[in-house]
Amino acid sequence: MLEIRAVDAAHKQDARLKNEPFRLWGRIIPALRDGVWSHRVEPLAEPGWDCFPDEAYDPERDDAIFLGAYEGGECLGLAVLRRGMFRYLYLDDLKVRAAFRDRGVGGRLIEACMTLDEPSKVTRYDKVKVSFDELVDGELKPRKRDYTGWEAQMIQHMVDHCMGKLV
Repeated sequence: MLEIRAVDAAHKQDARLKNEPFRLWGRIIPALRDGVWSHRVEPLAEPGWDCFPDEAYDPERDDAIFLGAYEGGECLGLAVLRRGMFRYLYLDDLKVRAAFRDRGVGGRLIEACMTLDEPSKVTRYDKVKVSFDELVDGELKPRKRDYTGWEAQMIQHMVDHCMGKLV
């Protein structure tokens, strides 16, 4: 059974999980049109392989949160969260050993990054109004939009992350 837990000092070698090659077969092209986000996947003409250089992470010295995915005491994957500007955390690194890819390990690590072990009790409103700028014909235009339901919940969740809360 897969267990996600913090990489502690006793398991600090797990923070140095080796990077392994991964297949490059396409790229995601995001687009914002008329206030609606979408994306398309563009296959590469010549798929290939790539591998990132290994990092020298140290949970005892690095100002980061390290989460490991373990099964039977073996580290299968690693997520590294770092503190960014404006007190938010961001996912700096995510790796899953090649033999365990396509088994939901990466998804579980991402989910753990968003919830951790101690969820916060926060107020969520059913409706929010968001002000933002949209690029239209090369110019930024101010916009306001109401969001309800799931979209309102997600926006509030992401704002919490921007404020440094892990919920």
